[in-house]
Amino acid sequence: MKIIDILVNIANNKEVPKRIKYEDKVYVYYEAYGGYYEEGNPGIYNKKFLAHRNEQYSAVLNTEVEITEEDKDIEEVEIVENIGNYYVVKDGKQCQLSKHDTVIIDKVNELVREVNKIKKDLK
Repeated sequence: MKIIDILVNIANNKEVPKRIKYEDKVYVYYEAYGGYYEEGNPGIYNKKFLAHRNEQYSAVLNTEVEITEEDKDIEEVEIVENIGNYYVVKDGKQCQLSKHDTVIIDKVNELVREVNKIKKDLK
């Protein structure tokens, strides 16, 4: 996404990425402050995105930035039981499961929990 596109979205009150990376620095969008600030506390001692630039803004408007959303946990597969049958519901669609499917999903969910735990431990 280009810087100009992000600025247009901010001006038009449209959704913008929460985190972006520009020139090896990560910036977080703070709606209350109306802009991106270096990751950490937004405020008077923190540099606002592009405020520290000595060059013309027009020179950087077409520059691409990397969108770096925060890591989210992997979601477990949810099994719903209804009158003795088991289903997975995803995006409003139901898929009926066999007994074997539920055993496999239980194991997959164990792996998901373990991976999420490892991801948190690595932070």
